Amino acid sequence: MKKSDIKRQAILETAYRLFRVQGFDKTSMAKITAQVGGSKATVYSHFPSKEELFVECMMAALENYMSGTLKHLEASRTDPRLALLNFGSSVLNFICSPEQLEVRRLIIAEATRSGTGKLFLTRSPPCVPSSQHSWPPA
Repeated sequence: MKKSDIKRQAILETAYRLFRVQGFDKTSMAKITAQVGGSKATVYSHFPSKEELFVECMMAALENYMSGTLKHLEASRTDPRLALLNFGSSVLNFICSPEQLEVRRLIIAEATRSGTGKLFLTRSPPCVPSSQHSWPPA
């Protein structure tokens, strides 16, 4: 992994934690930079705005979850019933977890206030082809 990739990951992890603890408004690029180290220019070279960083944090968390959850389906190819039970259990555990409830509240609160809602719409979740995204719906 390249040094810039390691720095980018550190920024994402720090920002995700700060967004969850402090909320979007109280988390500044300066606070993120102070905890990650380096300069604001480095943070902005990876993420052009706080809104872009916020969306990237939330999408990275979703992608991380989905890659682990989809393994339940792949692991039980011989028993579809068991695979679906494990998958469903994993999904419910994820969406009902305190962390995800907190994250969804944060996303909903910021969707109209900071313009992140439009950014989310331009990003395709890892499990949905971008051709299935359009807003407003037809």
